[in-house]
Amino acid sequence: MKRRTIFAALTIGLVLSGTTAAQTAQQPFRIDQIKDNLYVVKGGGGNTTVFVTSTGVVVVDSKERGEGQALIDTIRTITDKPITTVINTQPDPDHVGGNIEFPADVRIIAQRNTKKRMEKAGWSGARSRRRRSETS
Repeated sequence: MKRRTIFAALTIGLVLSGTTAAQTAQQPFRIDQIKDNLYVVKGGGGNTTVFVTSTGVVVVDSKERGEGQALIDTIRTITDKPITTVINTQPDPDHVGGNIEFPADVRIIAQRNTKKRMEKAGWSGARSRRRRSETS
């Protein structure tokens, strides 16, 4: 009986919140330009920093799973330079979930403990089979 009550409460809470990962991914991102080559992409699962360099684009945090391609498309409205690097600041899903949607030649960098927590949580599994993640 207790399990049913908890399950019902969780279900009702999710329905009333009305926000799912799919709905979050459908929401448009907003771009705030900070400097000539520095942007913050807001919306979806957390904020993402985009730094445009002379050789390519560095992305800090890749948003939720399912939002990676939308983030890539948004970055394409800023610049046509290739995305070369994704830096993950922490292993939470709203920071690393979109990694899987970036091309295989994009270098992913995380601090050693962040990488370990990502692997433990299963956030880098599919990606790490295709290439190794770097740590600092």
